Amino acid sequence: MTVEDFCTQLSPLLKEQGFKKQRLNWRKDMGSSFAVLNVQISPWGDRSYYVNVGIYLKSLGEETAPTHNNCHVSERLEHESAESLVSEATEWFALRADISSLSKLHQAKKLLGKGLVFKEVVHAINA
Repeated sequence: MTVEDFCTQLSPLLKEQGFKKQRLNWRKDMGSSFAVLNVQISPWGDRSYYVNVGIYLKSLGEETAPTHNNCHVSERLEHESAESLVSEATEWFALRADISSLSKLHQAKKLLGKGLVFKEVVHAINA
């Protein structure tokens, strides 16, 4: 499936979930965080694409339209269809929507991340 066809299928499903689209990014205000879904076109010219999801914590930043690479917690999801991706992404976002949820995942050693942005999350969890 082309990236254009995939995004055409993805858009109404995410809109139904409350996401707003800007280019290849969809965002949803979740109260204490923003959920971000990004479709990234491969730089290798092979017409492949990737799906990135992220949570941007409002308490750790001031952005109102964060991109996936500025999210405090992020991951790349596999995708078979737009429907299965939206289902998986919705669950992913719900499990990481706030510091309390992230703390539970961290205690269970299920919160993965790296870099300075992730260290901010761990610091906030431990505060």
